Parts: sequence; structure tokens; C-alpha cells
Amino acid sequence: MDVLIELILILGLARVGGSLVERLGQPRVVGELLTGFVLGKAWLDIIQPDAALDILSNLGIIFLMYLAGLHMKPQELLDVSIPAFLIAIFGAFVPMVLGYEVTIWFGFDPVHALFVGVGLSITAVAVHPNGAQMGEVMDEGLHVELLSWKMDVEEPSAAGVISAALN
Repeated sequence: MDVLIELILILGLARVGGSLVERLGQPRVVGELLTGFVLGKAWLDIIQPDAALDILSNLGIIFLMYLAGLHMKPQELLDVSIPAFLIAIFGAFVPMVLGYEVTIWFGFDPVHALFVGVGLSITAVAVHPNGAQMGEVMDEGLHVELLSWKMDVEEPSAAGVISAALN
């Protein structure tokens, strides 16, 4: 399929999926992720990743990070540095240890348990500014709510990692 058609299809359907999920009271990014799941190899296999699409996705992440940086103020970062550090520790270290221990408890070997633990602790960096850019938190500044919102979004991906490890 032509890269331009793939890009239009991805952006259009992600927008529709985000709007549908938003009407159900969930963050738009959840619908966008689910749309990627449906269009990708996991389900319908309509979109085939190739070099051009990979380059465009990397450029999109770069511009998203740049846009998030434009909205940040240094004083706001200093105001939330300690709570953000604590949330980062509990959002990465604790899920990794618990994921490892629960996987061992289910009888898997340590290598699989480590994979699940690391999978639970990985942070989807692009999700942070996406939520802020949508205006969900940016009107009030960069506060701890943004970081806790990020943790709520990670739960579906953590469930996917556990499901993949158990199958």
C-alpha cells in the first residue's frame, strides 16, 4: 500500500477511534492505541510496517516532544520535581518487582519473569505530552495529575504484556 494512503488511513482511523473512546469517558490516547492494535499485526494486519512509515513515526514522536517542550515552564518543573521523582520510582521500580514476583509465583522461569517485570515498568514516553497537548492538564500547568494520568494509561499495555507472556 502507498505510504501516503497508509498515513491517511492511520491518522483518520486513529482520530475516529480516539473520539469514540473519549465519548465513553476514557482518554483519547486509549482509542488511538486500540486503533493501532486493530489495524496492525495483532488483529486485521492492514498496515504493514516499512521503512518509510518507521521514519514518519519517529518524526511524529520528535515533533510531539518538541510541542510538549514548548508548553513547559522551568518553574513548573522545579515545583513538581520531588513528587514526579517519587511517582517515577513507584511507577517503574514497583511494577517491575511485582511483575517479576507474580510471574515467578505462577511458575515461570526467571528470564520470562524478568521480561514481564521490565515490560510492566517501561514508560510510554510519547503518552505524557500527548495527554498534556490535548489540554487535559495543560491549562493548570504541569502537575502531578499528568504523571498519575500516565500511570492509568499504562494499565492496558501492562495487561497486554502479561497476556503475551502467559501465552
